[in-house]
Amino acid sequence: LVEYDIAKGDLALIPVNSIIEINAISGDFRCRMVTFDNHGKSLDALPDPIIARGRAESAMHCDRIISILYDLSTSIAGHRESSAILLAALVKYVEESEPYMSAMKHPMCRQDIILNDFLRLVHRNCTIHREIGWYADSLCISRHYLHQCVSSASGKTAGQWIRFSVIQKARHLLKHTDLPIGDIALQLGFQSHSFFTKYFKNQTGISPAAYRYRV
Repeated sequence: LVEYDIAKGDLALIPVNSIIEINAISGDFRCRMVTFDNHGKSLDALPDPIIARGRAESAMHCDRIISILYDLSTSIAGHRESSAILLAALVKYVEESEPYMSAMKHPMCRQDIILNDFLRLVHRNCTIHREIGWYADSLCISRHYLHQCVSSASGKTAGQWIRFSVIQKARHLLKHTDLPIGDIALQLGFQSHSFFTKYFKNQTGISPAAYRYRV
């Protein structure tokens, strides 16, 4: 739910279960990356993406580690333990790279901290909990104070953020999977295909089936 700008020499570490939506790519875009399904515990502890700002030396070191990981993963012999160690080293290196930014580009005030914690909870729980009271209780603050902090820090209400996160997850599943819309509805916590369709259309102006066909 946070926008980032990536420039030449930057390193991006995106935690597990993040949903990435690319808004724009320059014509000279080039990158090296490693993606994975099975991962070490170190990634589970990362609450937000880490963007390490352009240092050619850091990018070069990470590129070497990624190259070794690729060579190991494509070799005949199994090197799962070695790959796991290298992956942990890559994560640790990016974490230690300076200067870096997390979701907030500036020192956070109380409202920013609450917004950041709220968005993290929304990302992880919006398919189960869409009631604002649950998030306020989880953050040990009142509904009114949550509304006040989120609106002041982001310009959107707490309810708007929850609905936006649900729709982002729905768009991802519609675009990148072949799951029937009824199964997607259940996966997102809706009681029925029709209820999900109504919710999606109210938020986007288009039905889930039409969105899938269009993209």
